Amino acid sequence: MNSYSGGLEPISGNSHNGATQLFFAPSLPLRGHISHYTVQLRNACELPSARPLTIIPDASGCLVFTVSHGRVKPVFWGPNSETHQVTRDFNTITLRLLVEFLPGGAFGLFGRLPLHELQNSQCLLDAIDPALDRLFRSVVERHYAAWPVLLQAVDDVLVRRLGAVAEKPLLRQVLSHASPLNGNIRLNTLTGMTSYSARHINRLCQERIGVSWKSFVRILRINEACRRIRHGVVDLRTLACDLDFHDQAHFSKDFKALCGVTPSDYQRDLPHFYAEETKLCMNLPDRYAR
Repeated sequence: MNSYSGGLEPISGNSHNGATQLFFAPSLPLRGHISHYTVQLRNACELPSARPLTIIPDASGCLVFTVSHGRVKPVFWGPNSETHQVTRDFNTITLRLLVEFLPGGAFGLFGRLPLHELQNSQCLLDAIDPALDRLFRSVVERHYAAWPVLLQAVDDVLVRRLGAVAEKPLLRQVLSHASPLNGNIRLNTLTGMTSYSARHINRLCQERIGVSWKSFVRILRINEACRRIRHGVVDLRTLACDLDFHDQAHFSKDFKALCGVTPSDYQRDLPHFYAEETKLCMNLPDRYAR
């Protein structure tokens, strides 16, 4: 069943090699926390690949529910500042639902746990919060046969869980200055814009986003570079200039440090990489502004 008649808004989003993936906006109360939901359906026609897919870091978190052979596996992927690899298994799973958080959006999911403690981790939900694991397992086990119902049920749980999280005005202010085209903005400059100390801002980024301000801005810039390359930009020297790198050598060094390959290698090997385009838009606080 691939049709959807639920209350969440379908959106266009990423696709990869024709895999059966559907994308939905979260309900209004969650749009400061969640970029989108991804529903992956079994595709028996997809051939297995011996080579995994490399995921480009996006400094966000992701809650993943995989259903296979009637068993549910909930996993939380912490904010990532380095690449990780995933198996292409659309031909074997029954269903997978991904809750794709915005940067800082997962804070509060596990109480006051700082997100930097989960950076670059892939943890079974039971190991972080057994009560939340039991709640989500019961929801997924009850509804996975009808994924539109499951999608709405998961959204409802997250509204109750995250809806009471107090917003930090400073975080929104910090994110408003975070742009791929603002790549050279230094922490000291940001303190002048916000009237908060560099130490306070960095502590806030570590706690609520999961990475330092410097790492976050670099991730934004490199993701923008990946997006432009995927959309046909071939002149890497011009791209480096457009994104305010000192020169192409600096661009290539930063790109390789984050992605593990040079920009030219990324260009040649695009089908084996995946980067989120919808999480890291130019104006993060206005991701769903109407």
